[in-house]
Amino acid sequence: MTDINFNIQPSELSEVDKLNFKDVWEKYNLDILGHFFPKYQNRQDTDLEKKGFYMGEINEDEVSSVKEIIDKNTSKSKFINDSDINYVHTNFKELGLEEAYNRDSKFFEQNLLLQNSINEILERIKNNIADQIGSPWRNLMTRFWETENTAKNENMYSWHTDGMPHEFFKIMLYFNVLNRDNGSLQLKNSDKEIILESNSPGSFVLFKNSMVFHKGLPPQKNNVKRYACEITISRAFNFFIDSADAGNNAHYPIAPWVKALTLNNLNDSNYKKKLKIKNIFNKNEINKNYFNKLDDKQKELVFLVSKIRNLKS
Repeated sequence: MTDINFNIQPSELSEVDKLNFKDVWEKYNLDILGHFFPKYQNRQDTDLEKKGFYMGEINEDEVSSVKEIIDKNTSKSKFINDSDINYVHTNFKELGLEEAYNRDSKFFEQNLLLQNSINEILERIKNNIADQIGSPWRNLMTRFWETENTAKNENMYSWHTDGMPHEFFKIMLYFNVLNRDNGSLQLKNSDKEIILESNSPGSFVLFKNSMVFHKGLPPQKNNVKRYACEITISRAFNFFIDSADAGNNAHYPIAPWVKALTLNNLNDSNYKKKLKIKNIFNKNEINKNYFNKLDDKQKELVFLVSKIRNLKS
């Protein structure tokens, strides 16, 4: 397959770009930077500004919790046209890329337990991220997938930028030791290629995904899976870090006031037919240790979603 360079404007990638709110995003971003400048006066001296990325650790307990949830309570989902209707997105099937994405990456469905475990990590590191970007921030969408050594050097595993407006950033969470054997992230900085490495059980990387050329590195070892969670963020007037599932082919909200809506990512007419009842939404099937971590509102949402899915069946 011919390599595709994603260093192009989102309107060229987007299946639906109904309204152009790029100027609104820019003004919104500048207003936030101006408002928080007195608190974050050293923003220009951060790793993000100097190197284009910032790296930190995910601790062993956090890695173990996420991997246990993936192993016991999380199912895979196909990479399809399931974007939230309020998001700029791409129809990868029409581009002939849907099959390749499903071949090289296995995406996970985002149940409440997995989202809650990610939220706990983001809560811990939220101030580190804010120090780098110069303001509080908002979680716009999350995706989670695994990669094995059979993945080809195409698409997200070849050099690219993400083609988004520069008001957006990405945080990558990795739940493996980063190196060539286990898989990693490779960046280009001033024509210098950097393979990120760490000895910690997990790592997070904040970077300018539409300015810095990058590519995912699949593991080189057999029987090793690289677990990656991608969080798309923007500056905000307050912290809104909870995970949002906008669909695997989404890019970012059309406008700053838009958020992903529950059960709203059904652009594909066949998607409803592919929905399966998940045991994860049945309290009796949830490990009590995980269920008890949810607050009352999250528990109510578990029961509500369970009822909705039972009605759909």
